[in-house]
Amino acid sequence: MEKELNDFERFAKDLCDIVSETLKAFHNVNAEVKPIHVLKANGEEIGISIKQDGKDVAPTIYPTEEYERFKAGESLEDIAKDTCRIAVRALSEKVEMPTFNVAEAEKHITLCLINTARNNELLKSVPHYEIGDVSAYPRWEMDAQKSFIFKNDFAAQCGLTPDEILEIGRRNVERDHFKIDTLRNVLMRNFATDGINEMIPADSEEPQILVITNESGVQGAKAILNADVLETVHERLGDFVILPSSVHEVLALKAEGANFQELKATVMEVNSTVVDKRDFLSDEPMFCDGHKIKLLLAEPKVDGTKVEEHTLRYAGMKM
Repeated sequence: MEKELNDFERFAKDLCDIVSETLKAFHNVNAEVKPIHVLKANGEEIGISIKQDGKDVAPTIYPTEEYERFKAGESLEDIAKDTCRIAVRALSEKVEMPTFNVAEAEKHITLCLINTARNNELLKSVPHYEIGDVSAYPRWEMDAQKSFIFKNDFAAQCGLTPDEILEIGRRNVERDHFKIDTLRNVLMRNFATDGINEMIPADSEEPQILVITNESGVQGAKAILNADVLETVHERLGDFVILPSSVHEVLALKAEGANFQELKATVMEVNSTVVDKRDFLSDEPMFCDGHKIKLLLAEPKVDGTKVEEHTLRYAGMKM
């Protein structure tokens, strides 16, 4: 029996049909246009694959925004015209396929973090190791903004074992540059033109919270894999708690006096209301002594000071 399509799947299928016809009629492009299910970080996404006759590369368009336009009342035909323009541009771009060998792996492999439980299926085909309830896994960085998950079969093409790929990624993370700043400074920069700086408390008015990310602000949570970052944060805070705000950055605050239950409740609420599900990292605060990281269970000495919820509301922003 054929599986019944949900509204988004039906939209994607109908959009594929119209895009295929429009490409042929108005752009003289013969292509197989079909919906595909792609296993990505934190879940499966439906994309539109466009395979032009005679070409090896098939661009994929993820029609999430197009679906929102459709739900808002825009016609499928108008959406298809815009999608065709995107498709024609993608098909005309020269795509440099990466060369998988040891020398290139040394240049391009990095490690990033992902939630283990939400990505069990994906991680079956990806080298990784676990830290608390998250996993470090390799990505091939094409540039500061573009990267892809580096799977076991890619490692085999390089002539490397999964463990060797992880070691290359670890070394490259150690060479990366990361940013550590106070949350107040980050908020002041991001809201400087919004006239709400007065609402941001001075550092002396509440426990200092640090924002940790990389230079691009993309996949910056991997900073906690860098030994120098952990030591630097420990020098400023002593033993500290890591709040996993998203895959792009984490927060850190002094462990002494922190209220574990309130921190966890706030992280969970922010994750469920602010952070995009694709950027979710974890609901679990972690403890670090400057060298080792472990899940922050109820046992550490954590009582007393409350960290105000508004100081965490920025979570998920890319800086």
